[in-house]
Amino acid sequence: ITDKTAHEYLAELKYVPARELSPEGKLSSVKLAALTEQAAVQLENYGAFRKISCSATKIVIMFSARGVILLDEA
Repeated sequence: ITDKTAHEYLAELKYVPARELSPEGKLSSVKLAALTEQAAVQLENYGAFRKISCSATKIVIMFSARGVILLDEA
């Protein structure tokens, strides 16, 4: 696949159970940082596992039943 494209996207999805959110629907900064770090490590593993010969953008998507918590480049 990568030999036919100039760019790829790698996305890591993290689901956060509603019980881990505050009543306002927020995630604690400590938990957010930990999950973001886990996602970044997983994306690095994906990149190392697959032979990617083109440019790749790594995206972290964190969500719960209440909606998207984080959508960011890793």
